[in-house]
Amino acid sequence: ARGLPPETGDHVQAALAAADGIRIGALGSTVALAVVAGLGLAFLAGRVQGPAFCLVLVILVGADLYRAGQPFWNWSQPEQENFRPDAITQRIQAAPQPLRVVNAEVYSRMTLTRFEIPQVLGGASSVELRSFDELMGLQGLGDFTNIGHLNLWKLLAVRFVILPDTQTIPGFHRVLGPVTTGAGRTAYLYEADTVPPYLRVVPAAAKVDSAQVVPTLIDPRLDFSRLLLFDQTEAINPLPVTEMPAPSPVHATFTHWSPGRMSITLDPAPPQDSYLLVSENWYPDWHATVDGQPVTTLRGDQTFLTVPVKAGAKQVELQFSSRYFALGKLVTIISFLLLVAWAGTAVWWRRAQRSG
Repeated sequence: ARGLPPETGDHVQAALAAADGIRIGALGSTVALAVVAGLGLAFLAGRVQGPAFCLVLVILVGADLYRAGQPFWNWSQPEQENFRPDAITQRIQAAPQPLRVVNAEVYSRMTLTRFEIPQVLGGASSVELRSFDELMGLQGLGDFTNIGHLNLWKLLAVRFVILPDTQTIPGFHRVLGPVTTGAGRTAYLYEADTVPPYLRVVPAAAKVDSAQVVPTLIDPRLDFSRLLLFDQTEAINPLPVTEMPAPSPVHATFTHWSPGRMSITLDPAPPQDSYLLVSENWYPDWHATVDGQPVTTLRGDQTFLTVPVKAGAKQVELQFSSRYFALGKLVTIISFLLLVAWAGTAVWWRRAQRSG
């Protein structure tokens, strides 16, 4: 290791310390390779039949992989470690859905996903829609500059905040903490003073330049219940807004909610044409009906699912279904059936040839 960079020297020293294990591992792989080679020669010579060859080959390769990998495996009990329930996860799970949580990196996203707790910044995959990333001000990998804007928390229906320490958050109060998580971290749970609405009936909308939508939404002076924003790409031309309208008297409530399906009641019925804003990301596969009539869903307030509702509307149904997924599923099933038919035909043909 003389003359090498410190990092390389450390690696060399580690390799020298593990030299005996490396030699034994190499010897084991050599023996396994020799046995597999002998098995292959025996098969080619006709001394081993095809089924026996396949079975023994799988056993040999599997055994060698187990031998080589076993020292590197760390058997754990996730239910007793990182994924162990605690007072905070149980408190959030007990709250009625839908809701969202801001997690200040106290829990891993995988942990909260395990408990089916909805997070503002997504689950373990960290894959979001572009419109959502723009709303949250994504600047780099995992760097969301707008996550601290409390005005956006209202749009996102944030009910809980998980922090590593105590802090004053306007509109929130501490309900739990300190709590030790399964990973051994200290956590505090804050809850909104009033349950944030997941549904809003907005009486008016304005179409603005796309670059101005997010800056306007993070402005605390904007009242989301009175005005909805569409960017220039949306295929809708709302009536001009000359003054800020009064909030709608309509209350939108869930009669059913599950991932991908919602039933919503409007009470009282809107006195004028309005918009139902749902705190879900819009996607083309969202389909809506208003009082049984199909309605095109829109993307309002940058990324949220929006349904135009006529005056007097009472019931809205939303369903997430993808025709491309259905087509892919059908193609998969047909392909599988064709493979089964092909294999069955081949077996039948071979037997017919032998009997003939």
